[in-house]
Amino acid sequence: MTKRLSHGARPAKFYTALRILSILSINLLIIVTFVLINFVLLISVKSQEGLNYWSYTQLAYLMLFIISCLLVAYGSGMYVTAIASEIYVLKRMKKDSGFSVLNMAHKLFHGPLSHVFMFSGGIFLFITISLMESTIPISYLQGNSYLMPAYLLVGVVLGIVIGIVTVKDMTWEHQIPWTIMEFLLLLFIVVVNQLDLSVHLFTLTTLFAIVMVNITYLFKIIHANYRGEHYTYARFIPDFIDHDPGEHDV
Repeated sequence: MTKRLSHGARPAKFYTALRILSILSINLLIIVTFVLINFVLLISVKSQEGLNYWSYTQLAYLMLFIISCLLVAYGSGMYVTAIASEIYVLKRMKKDSGFSVLNMAHKLFHGPLSHVFMFSGGIFLFITISLMESTIPISYLQGNSYLMPAYLLVGVVLGIVIGIVTVKDMTWEHQIPWTIMEFLLLLFIVVVNQLDLSVHLFTLTTLFAIVMVNITYLFKIIHANYRGEHYTYARFIPDFIDHDPGEHDV
């Protein structure tokens, strides 16, 4: 949205207060739905052992889950706030040197912080549920083996969708290091503990799909750069930052 405005594709009056409110409402709906789905998944995993008893380890994972939910919500709030400020005051901030610190804070909040909290933080919720699942005796989980293909399929689809969204949103350069670290962390836990659990496989599959999508685009950027061409989603490469969209895009 802000990319279109910066290139003059839409007039400033197109982004009214009502539109900002609509973006806020949609963003809130998505975040709340996502958190609720994760919470239901967490409870469904724990309920197989019983909800009456929580070990100290499980309580620690539950607190980690709640903190992660708060960070996802916080990132969402920063994202919407940054969009509004970018539309109405960013150009003025850039022209006035007195707003240099505020401009720097805006770039930090709109990019590395808000998007990482939302996307990578959301994936970390799945990892927290995976850790919770690993604390439950295998005997309680054996009845879910028939769900394995479904977990794998949903994981692949979700990972591809998230990967494409981060690329189209031009924020994937912020996500890829965290996503790779999350993938390697969970893979290490699975290998060391020799785990074969539903949520573990689902989360690993999701993370793997995201990483593969991002790496695919990374190779496309490298290939385009080698050929001296512009690539639409290569904003983090300095030579490509200010190119005119639609001109020589790969």
